[in-house]
Amino acid sequence: METLHDFCAKDMTEQIGILESLRERRVTEAIPELFALYADRCFDQVVEEMLYHALADLLAGQPSAVAEGLRNPCERVRLLSIRQTRKTRIENGGRLLADLMVGEEDPIMLAEILRALAMYRDPELVERIMPLLQHEDQVVSGLAMKFLAPVANGSVRAILVAMVENTLARAGAGDVCDLRIASALEALASIGGDDLLPLLVRHIHHANPTLRRLVLETIAGFGEDSLPTLAEVLQKGDKDERIMAANIIGQIGARQGADILADVLEQSGDANFKFAVYEALGRIGSLRSIVVLSDGLGETDELALIAVMDSLNRLCNPGVVKVLTTNLAAGGDHARRLAAALITARGTRLFSYLYDKPENAALLLEALRLSRDQEAIAVFIQELIELGDERARRDLESLQCAVTVKNRHVIAADDSKAMLFFYRSVAAELGLHLIACNDGREALDRLGSERKIDFLITDMNMPNMTGIELTMEVRRLPRFAGLPILMATTESDEGQKEAALKAGVDGFISKPFTREQFREKLEKMLRERECP
Repeated sequence: METLHDFCAKDMTEQIGILESLRERRVTEAIPELFALYADRCFDQVVEEMLYHALADLLAGQPSAVAEGLRNPCERVRLLSIRQTRKTRIENGGRLLADLMVGEEDPIMLAEILRALAMYRDPELVERIMPLLQHEDQVVSGLAMKFLAPVANGSVRAILVAMVENTLARAGAGDVCDLRIASALEALASIGGDDLLPLLVRHIHHANPTLRRLVLETIAGFGEDSLPTLAEVLQKGDKDERIMAANIIGQIGARQGADILADVLEQSGDANFKFAVYEALGRIGSLRSIVVLSDGLGETDELALIAVMDSLNRLCNPGVVKVLTTNLAAGGDHARRLAAALITARGTRLFSYLYDKPENAALLLEALRLSRDQEAIAVFIQELIELGDERARRDLESLQCAVTVKNRHVIAADDSKAMLFFYRSVAAELGLHLIACNDGREALDRLGSERKIDFLITDMNMPNMTGIELTMEVRRLPRFAGLPILMATTESDEGQKEAALKAGVDGFISKPFTREQFREKLEKMLRERECP
């Protein structure tokens, strides 16, 4: 083509202009020469990028040209063309792409081919892709699983099940797990099968925190179908397994789940299990949830009451307000405990209804002042502003922040809102600025963005990233090599604590614990950091 004659000899500005012109005018007949230029790789990086994008635009909607690119002897041209098959479907594209895998050892090229093959769900390619399930590169292996899942036959499923069974059976608490098991679980969940759920439930409290997280997430993905099996765990499992099952039932959120949880709660005196059930019931909008949680207002344990109050705030209705009003009217220490729990749980919906009665308002405002929690005070000040009547304006004037926040910053990672509310409350007493995070991933992001962090509190079992995974990531960062890390856990298995210590945790506190126990632990670890 005349336009491209002596292209390499032209200056960069002219080269860019030519490529832009070809691109804008969609001169598709220039594709063969552009392929040749792209294969030569003799340009400035800017021109090379322009050449890549010009080819990508011109190849769109040109299946025959894309097919020719797949047959090109130059690997760079083939790679570019492989990527274009994801935008422009070509006849027999699956076979052409599969042919490119023969003898290919580069995992990057294999991964690109597999991504492109997702466009061509050809069952006849199953046997050619199956060997890649065991590929040493976990990305390649995972993409092979993703391709095979929708067109899977019995052999594929058997390989995936064996892979999951072997990993779950052999992995120890401190082992590092790659992406392969996550991909296998995702593929199996999409395929389905009656044997998968029982297999996963047997490992509902797996020793390895990463595997445990993946198992729990996969079980939750079964939705209501998993409830009968989880009900068996609640009846026959050990303490840790029962807590895991209760958490999953709450995530599923089905009304049948509330009935299952309510029935087993009556049989249990374990504080950690009751806490998990109260939180789970708050995620299930049913009459049974409200009845059980209303009965839970009789709890004397602070953490249990915070969980009950947070859940009732979510499910707030006139009946809930009436029951709570009756409990507050009884007066005494328990009424004050209830008011403190409502403030700690940021129960703004309950507050707005209860505030109508002056005696309720007086009790709640007293609890708010005593909390010395500036964040809580700010939340309820906003609530009073929105109420807007004369009494609310007077109460606004009376609220003064009683605490000067010290220059110490703490991150708390926990998927339990009730626990985060509790941590905020204690931090306020100690004059600490607390940053609440819903899981380990969020905590790691905040650690990276905050200028000054003096302490990390983390739960062990969380979605997205567990406490052990978070600790391992934090200890990889030189800046946080000496950061005190306290892990709060319900775990009864000493092996879990050993794995956490190996990851870099400095101390533990076992749930359930009191405000005084937590405060003492936190102050001790902060003192040790200041005076090593």
